[in-house]
Amino acid sequence: MDEAMAVLQRDAALHLTQRCSERDLEVLEEGLGKRLPAEFRTLLAHVGGGILYDKHEVFGGRRLMVHDIELVPDLLTVRRRLEESRPPWPAHLVPIHRCEGALHLFDLSRGGSAPVLAEDGRAWPDLPAFLEAVVLPAHRPGEGPGREAPR
Repeated sequence: MDEAMAVLQRDAALHLTQRCSERDLEVLEEGLGKRLPAEFRTLLAHVGGGILYDKHEVFGGRRLMVHDIELVPDLLTVRRRLEESRPPWPAHLVPIHRCEGALHLFDLSRGGSAPVLAEDGRAWPDLPAFLEAVVLPAHRPGEGPGREAPR
């Protein structure tokens, strides 16, 4: 997680986010009735919820607004919309990310480090693996080639 956080923080100018306070995180957990994984709490506290790299929506403690336009809803609103549109929505699935129509969720049924699931059946063992595979850019200018950039 440290490596992913270092990349995200180094690229802070490429994101439009707002960090979560400890109180914001407590409100999220109260609304969910579950504790968030420590890695996600770290992400929300240090990088924030909002838009990463112009296309990745991370659901945080508050909605991201620019003027009067909601750019990214907060996590509890997304969850409520899912519960209303897809009953019965499993209490252990928590939406955390959306990109190009694909929704990604934590499975909090086991406690501890939670796997990240995609609606299409893909899965990652934890948040750092998900960030590396889906969110972080393949490589940076001046660095050696990384994995192939997604299209």
